[in-house]
Amino acid sequence: MQTMCNTIGHLTTLTGLIKDLSDEVLFRAVDEDPGLGLGPVINAYTSGAVPAGRAMENYTEAYAQFGFLRRFAEAPDSADLHDARAAAFRVVQERMELVRDDLQEVSDTLRGAADRLDGTPPRVLAALSRSAQPTISIYRLPTEPPAPGPVRLAYTPAPRHGR
Repeated sequence: MQTMCNTIGHLTTLTGLIKDLSDEVLFRAVDEDPGLGLGPVINAYTSGAVPAGRAMENYTEAYAQFGFLRRFAEAPDSADLHDARAAAFRVVQERMELVRDDLQEVSDTLRGAADRLDGTPPRVLAALSRSAQPTISIYRLPTEPPAPGPVRLAYTPAPRHGR
């Protein structure tokens, strides 16, 4: 019974992960801030959903096999039942290995996307737009470049005009 309780907890956690990914996509998709281009963020979350879905599928199959093992745990032993239990146990092991691999892929996908996304604030991005521009950023550059003009440093005194 303890194993079933643990698997229910893990299934709930995995379902929560997929729900969190979906919520993040929804949150970003409805954000209509004109200063943000959230396409790369939405792409990162949706690409992480694919291996998360595979993990859910594999875990659900393993969960069903746990149910089979639990159902026939007290049944009188026979050759056929022994073979069926052994096969179910092997399926559980194989599926759990696939779940681990799929969740590792989710982690790698999200970490890779986070590394590629730029978290540069708009003011810094505006300053960089005069010299360099990050290749990937959720911040859109202003449509009009800043007006060119002399730049006076904060510690430079104002010019004095003598007569």
